[in-house]
Amino acid sequence: MAFAHTVARLPVFYGWVIVGCMFLLLWTAHGLTLAGIPVFDELILEELGISRGTLKFRDFITVMCAGLSGPLVGYFADRYGTRPVIFAGLLFLGAALFLYSTISSPAHIYLIHVLMGLCFSATNIVVIVVLLSNWFVTRRGIALGLALAGTSLGSAFLPQLSAWLIGQMHWRDAVQVLGFLPVALIPVLYLLVRERPADLGVQPLGGETAPRTAHAKSHDVDMSEVWAQIRTFNFVLLGVIAALIFYTANAFIQHTFLYLRDQGFEPGTAATGFTIIFISGLVGKIASGFLVEKWGVKPIWIGFQALMWAGAIVMIVQGAEGAWIGLSCIGFGWGGAYALTQLTISNTFPPHVLGRLMGLFVVIEAVGAGSGSWLTGVLFDTRGSYDLAFLLTVGFMLAAIIGTRFLRTRPP
Repeated sequence: MAFAHTVARLPVFYGWVIVGCMFLLLWTAHGLTLAGIPVFDELILEELGISRGTLKFRDFITVMCAGLSGPLVGYFADRYGTRPVIFAGLLFLGAALFLYSTISSPAHIYLIHVLMGLCFSATNIVVIVVLLSNWFVTRRGIALGLALAGTSLGSAFLPQLSAWLIGQMHWRDAVQVLGFLPVALIPVLYLLVRERPADLGVQPLGGETAPRTAHAKSHDVDMSEVWAQIRTFNFVLLGVIAALIFYTANAFIQHTFLYLRDQGFEPGTAATGFTIIFISGLVGKIASGFLVEKWGVKPIWIGFQALMWAGAIVMIVQGAEGAWIGLSCIGFGWGGAYALTQLTISNTFPPHVLGRLMGLFVVIEAVGAGSGSWLTGVLFDTRGSYDLAFLLTVGFMLAAIIGTRFLRTRPP
């Protein structure tokens, strides 16, 4: 506490220290979960003698646990604060990585990924938004964007660390080393992170925060209004579009390393595939905001989806020769499409029922993402290549683009 008070007296608003801490949190937790572990897939497949579909079912478990536990995480964050939730998430991740070094069966892997799903949820957007909203009245968008960059940059660079560690030691020892990262981050966040400016006797950026009455108001919403929105053409169509986009993204993200290894790339070079996808994705997220201001949401959203579609075609047609171009298109398109999917959801439905509908979309997106990783592995097992699995994503993205054309926006 004394250390945080000392830092708070520096001539810089302490909220930016909180932003930096959240950047580190996402860099570590999401970077390891999304991209650090898949680098070990080839060695796990060889040692356990299992199929890719069997292994990749773990990703379905991860995202479903993360999606379904989201409301519970929000409840604990509101009741007990974000710090205990974050620390629990990091402990779950550290434990999961240490347990990874002892795996002996698919069932063991699946149980571990329940922990990783809980970690992902405990360090996800719900907790970040709650904490940053306490510290920022103005510039919340900038603060949130800087914090969320941690996911992209961690997912871009941690695979390189995983590949380097595998080159230095047995993979089971390497995954134990990675397990120290989230545990080592806990004391840093314990010293620096505070729930709200009042804990340090300072004001949030932009003045006093408004009383947190959002939850109270949400209880006043008539559930018949929520069900009425769920039955609309917009909800069904947007749910399908979101699921298809998330399916396609995870089909490539979670199989990038194995695909590039199949194409003859060395492990270190194959890990670079994650770097390309997530750096391109970060650029896409940033670019989407500027492009939407000039041309509107729907045409730019379609454009990013089209980039994902084109990238999938390049991966099928060009193979190893076009891998970097294809992954760049998919990454850039995914970054923009992800951001604009959330923006389209918020623009499509009335604000007073948006919170509950967003919870449903989180589950829909989780089903799409998990299915993309798992079913791509299953299709590889049946065909012996990724051609059919990637061709399916081409059809899905074409369907998403056509569906977006028929989406009706909510009048202002």
